[in-house]
Amino acid sequence: VELVSYFLLCLFIARSKQTALITAGVAAIYHVASLALGQDWAARYFPFYAAILPFSIGASIYYFNENISSFNANTIRRFFFLSATLWVINLIACGQISGLGGDHFSLFFYINLFLLVCMVVPLTTSAFDGQLKRIGKVLGDLAYPVFLTHWVVAFIISSLFLDGQHRGWAVFAASVLPSILISYAISIAADKLVEPVRDSVRNRVSRKSPSTFAAAQTERAK
Repeated sequence: VELVSYFLLCLFIARSKQTALITAGVAAIYHVASLALGQDWAARYFPFYAAILPFSIGASIYYFNENISSFNANTIRRFFFLSATLWVINLIACGQISGLGGDHFSLFFYINLFLLVCMVVPLTTSAFDGQLKRIGKVLGDLAYPVFLTHWVVAFIISSLFLDGQHRGWAVFAASVLPSILISYAISIAADKLVEPVRDSVRNRVSRKSPSTFAAAQTERAK
């Protein structure tokens, strides 16, 4: 799903503000229609065309960065922390009231998406420059490795030490630190092995077409 979505971002969605907004609108119509037809939440989560909604919203945020940055830095930071607090409350409420597949799960699902957007928007500005931004980078570098490895680590630890227990606090407590350490090692390896390759590709592009590369960098900086 993610690979297809990234490909569509490159091909069409993120090409301009207009294509990003149009795609977000079409994706939103799909989600509304799916809700109206009474389809299961999985129809709005697992297909790539369902995932286009958050991807296109992300692309739209990029194009509205200047508008967002015009707000006072303190206001932006307060908005982020308020959104983050409400996001945590929503997750806890979903687990206590509904849970996956419950009667009100779709409501919590879309509140979650909305609050995530409210959290991401402030982070695209300079309001979080400094120590907090450096911490955010470390957490960001760990996020995807943790996402990819946590279930494998938990499965191995559970099989070896917890009699194959599938869920619960014991599995979490036993696997969280190994997952983070392994993810950190993967992050370091990526910095040392992958980033030099990416830099060499960027440098070749710069040498072959400096004006195009500079234009792309300028647009990205905007």
